[in-house]
Amino acid sequence: MIGATLWVLKGHEPAEDKGVAQFLKFLIEPTQQRWWASTTGFVPITKSAVKSLEDDSFYQKNPEQWTAVSQLLDAKPARNSRGIRLGNFDQVVEAIQFELENIFAGRKTVKEGSMPP
Repeated sequence: MIGATLWVLKGHEPAEDKGVAQFLKFLIEPTQQRWWASTTGFVPITKSAVKSLEDDSFYQKNPEQWTAVSQLLDAKPARNSRGIRLGNFDQVVEAIQFELENIFAGRKTVKEGSMPP
């Protein structure tokens, strides 16, 4: 399985930065993390989400998912392991590649290809 990444880049208007912050806040809500982890198999990004899944016996019913979570919980954080984790990396890369192809083929300007729909 390929890892996942979410990039937040500087250089946008304050209103856009505020929207990004609201989106990130939404992503770390325990309800969203529970759903995401139980639906996709990706590791939850907060300890409260892990606890919630444990309390509902999710990991007892899905021990293969507990293996990764327990290893991460037992590991000391390192410089490269800190930060938010998000699934759908493959879909993000595909969307970026699609827009880059549109830009390189002249179907979109750089600005059009880098703006959300």
